[in-house]
This record gives sequence, structure tokens and C-alpha cells, in this order.
Amino acid sequence: MPPEILDLVMQRLCVQDIIHLAQTCSRIRASIRGSKYPLAHAVNTSQVMSVHLKTIDMMSPMELYDAAAKATALSARMTPDTADHTLMPRRRLTFDIKGSPDHFWNRMLLLDNFIFFVLSNLHNDTLWILDLSSGLMRSRDYDSISGLDYQAVAQSNSVLVFLAIYSENSEMTGHSLIVDEFTLDTGRLGYCKTHFVMRCEGMEEIPSVSLEVKGDRVAFIWFGGILVVDWKEKRALELELEFAQYTDYTVIVHACFHPSHNSVIAGYRCGDLYETASIGLPELPPLTEENKIWVNTELNHGVLELQDLDLFRERQSWGKDARLPSTIFRQNGGCDTYDAVIFPPKQPEAEYISAEHLRYSTQTWKGFKIPISSVVQPPIACHGTDEERIAPNGAPFLFIDQSEKCVYTLRLADDYHRETTWVRLSTISSNLYKEGDDPLDGKALHNCIAGYDTLQGRLVLFVDQRLEVLEY
Repeated sequence: MPPEILDLVMQRLCVQDIIHLAQTCSRIRASIRGSKYPLAHAVNTSQVMSVHLKTIDMMSPMELYDAAAKATALSARMTPDTADHTLMPRRRLTFDIKGSPDHFWNRMLLLDNFIFFVLSNLHNDTLWILDLSSGLMRSRDYDSISGLDYQAVAQSNSVLVFLAIYSENSEMTGHSLIVDEFTLDTGRLGYCKTHFVMRCEGMEEIPSVSLEVKGDRVAFIWFGGILVVDWKEKRALELELEFAQYTDYTVIVHACFHPSHNSVIAGYRCGDLYETASIGLPELPPLTEENKIWVNTELNHGVLELQDLDLFRERQSWGKDARLPSTIFRQNGGCDTYDAVIFPPKQPEAEYISAEHLRYSTQTWKGFKIPISSVVQPPIACHGTDEERIAPNGAPFLFIDQSEKCVYTLRLADDYHRETTWVRLSTISSNLYKEGDDPLDGKALHNCIAGYDTLQGRLVLFVDQRLEVLEY
């Protein structure tokens, strides 16, 4: 088959199918390994892990092939075929953390070979950067980081960290948005080469929901509105939710930038209903500079009325007792879609935890349900309290089985896997721990689990001032 025809065929394949095809013939394998075209144009390139924070266009053909092969192998391991299928950790990394912080937040970001985490004490919060390949760590102190609000976006040899800060010092009180760019080179790990600070007027008491980032723009989302900031052009617009027609309780659950349009997609709850809406973004007004700090004023404030929104045409209702969804707003396999995972209230006689996976298209405004496999199911005893359900890194909740020392998570369906699947991850392994060396012995798992990386299959624990990184 001519290489041109082979490339056209592989454009319609998933990453996993291309890797499987490469194993069938040495000639085809040489063609795939020698060119980036097949894997770079696969229908689900989002499944490919990054290599040293490189994007696909920065990778060599061999780096891209190796990353795709690793992603395919992990995908196979995370596809259970029997009810007792349990993924055991294949590798364990341990790192000692200096100091004795008052508490550790269950919030981590895992980015390629780097881990970002926050340690807190009575005076400040410290953001740490850990390089897993070298063991080097660097830190930077901040005022209180609001809730769980920080995001890290990779660039070549650097990372942009977006933080929502709550300050009570005399110079600057209330919420602020900070954008810091840190170098990730081994010789200059953690050096801050870009520092942007914006004070958010009138938001002193507003509880935030999350941060979302796209290019030079960041959206600071709270229950009653959205603040959109262009941190390079120093512009911002605060959009306040003002739905006069609704008399029941209305809150924004989450929001994200539309992947291809100049708009924000917002998911919100009104009474018994979850709805989504498209919010078109006008030109952002410029910020005012005060002593090297950018400030949003009344000029940067707007009000959202119901008629301003292009509403999702199909309303979804799960009842007032339904928990807010763990919502993942992101592109799936290069398509303009996002996911919502809903966990209905616990039923008294239920044996297993139930969930619904919904996927919406921002092009057609159509939503549809995706089946969830029943091969592996978390027992209802894992439902636990709010503290025992953890949603790190934007992934669906981790449900904890304390008695079995394992956690359950959802691997979302994609173009290759047509079903969403529960995956059971064990936190113990006789191959990795000597007898009597179990760091979790006698400890509550929900106090130890700090982060989970869906793309690389890593679970991070914080135990006795140590980070335990388990790779599956």
C-alpha cells in the first residue's frame, strides 16, 4: 500500500488502533515511527501523553510514537475484564518534604514529570514544584490561596501557574488573581520570570469554584458569576449572574472557554434543573494600574440577564437532592464537547454507587448519555462523606474503599472506548512494600490521597511528611 494511502486510512483511526496496526508489520511500523503525520492526525490525540512538556508539534516522530505506545498500554491496563480486576502499582517513588506544615490540602496538579502542590501554615501558603525525574524541589510563598484554586499550563521548558489568592494584609485585601511563569529547566527550576497581579474589587467574600485557562485568558468562576482576564493585554470583564426570571436558587456549577469561539460555556443549577448556556464575550475593557498592581473597577463590570444567553435547548433534571456534578469541561478527542458526571443521592437499598455520564456538544447544543460499564462497580460503602470523595485534577471523583485500601475512579469514554468504565486502583503491593513497611497502615485514605493523573496513571499520597507516588 502506498504511504499516502496508508496516511489517509490512519487519519480515521484512534491512537490505540494506529499502535496496534504498527505491531502487525515491520514496514507499517517503520512508516508510523518515521513520520509524525499518522499519530498527529489521529481522532483522539488528547490521549497522547506529553513528553517533557512538549506539544505534539514539538515532538520528534520517535518521541510521539513512544508517548502513544505508553498511552495505549495504560489504556489497556485500565480496561477491566472481570469484576475483581484491580490495578496494582507498578512503581513507587518517595520524596521527603521539608518542614512541618499545619495541614496539607488534598489538591495537586500532575503535569508530565512535575508535581505542583500546596503546603499551608498559619501565616501563608507555599506552592511547591517537584521534578520527579531529578527529585529537585522549589517553592514560592503566597498569601492564602483561595479554596482549591490554581491551575498549571505547560509551555516549552516553563509553566504558567494561575492562582486565586485571598489576602488580608494592609496593602491589598480581598481576592487577587496571580499569574506566575516558572522555568522548569533543571538548572533554574522554579525561577519566576513573569509575575502578573490583579486585584478583584468587591470580591472579598465571594467563594470561588474554579479557574479555567485558555491561551492568554483565564476565567475565575464563582457561584454568582465569571471574571474573564487577559493577563497579557491587561484587560478584564466581570460578569455577574442576574437571572430575574428565576426565583429559585441559581448557582454556576462550572464554566469553560469555548474551544473555537469567543465565548464561555457555563453550566449552572436552577432549582431542580442543570442547564448550560453560551455567553458571548465582548471586547474586554482595560484594567487600571495602581502601584504595579492591575485593578478591575466598575468599568470592568457587567450583568448577565437571561436574554443575554444562548440557552441549552434540553434541560436536565435530577431533583433538589442531587449532588452538584463533578463536571469536566474540556475538548474530547479534538471535538467541541464536554462532559458532566452526575452522582444521584444514595439509595438506601442500593448495592453499588450509581452515576450518569452526560456529554454535550457546543456545536449542536445536543446532549446524550454515555453508558457506564458494570464490570467493576464501587460498593455503596464507598459513598462516604464529602471529605472522602476527592476530585483532583479535574478528574471524576475518587471513591475510597478504606477496608480494601483501594480507590475507584472513572475512565471516561473516548473515540476508542465507547463506554465509561470504573477502574479499581490498589494502594498496596507486595512487590513494592516490605512487610511492615506499608505507609498507610492505620491511616484514613481520604486524609492521604493528594492527587491523581488520568493520563499517566499516577496516584499521589501524602503520608508522614512524605510524598508517595504510585504509578500503575
